[in-house]
Amino acid sequence: GQFHTALTDTSIYISSDFGNNWTNKGITGGVTVSVSASGKYQTLGVYGGYIYISSDFGNNWTSKETVHAWASVSVSASGQFQTAVVYDGYIYISSDYGNNWNATATESLRHWQGVSISASGQYQTAVAYNGQIYISSDYGNTWTPKASSLGWQAVSISAAGQYQTAVIYNGQIYISSDFGDTWTPKESVDR
Repeated sequence: GQFHTALTDTSIYISSDFGNNWTNKGITGGVTVSVSASGKYQTLGVYGGYIYISSDFGNNWTSKETVHAWASVSVSASGQFQTAVVYDGYIYISSDYGNNWNATATESLRHWQGVSISASGQYQTAVAYNGQIYISSDYGNTWTPKASSLGWQAVSISAAGQYQTAVIYNGQIYISSDFGDTWTPKESVDR
């Protein structure tokens, strides 16, 4: 797409011309970033820092929430629904474009590694290292554990939420074609 956001160890960069030119926005320590379909809404999580949100294509950023080890963040297509996970902490959800965040009452204090949400935001999947895969079909309000406790590292979900892929650190790729309800191991990966 036209709008891109990239992270380094020391800065966040944005591009509004299909990646041809990049501008340093100067936020340090970023570890995870996600962007709405249009690029207007962008959310950045800093490991050992804050969540930062932008509603103007990444030009200006506002810090949100408190200092946590933010491990992964995912934004719905419209930008309205957002979910972030904290390593050794909680799953946090926002339904107002990242302005306010609430820790979910369930599924806390795990080694959260990754989260991915569908385009609408309704279907969400989070993975924990030495934990299970957790799925939600109600915009992140409630979560159900699935699959085995393994070294889950990352997860990605299709726009509709039906197709999902998760990977294990130094392990296998798992896929689901039923909204995360059942998982099947496939190819092994080396890292």
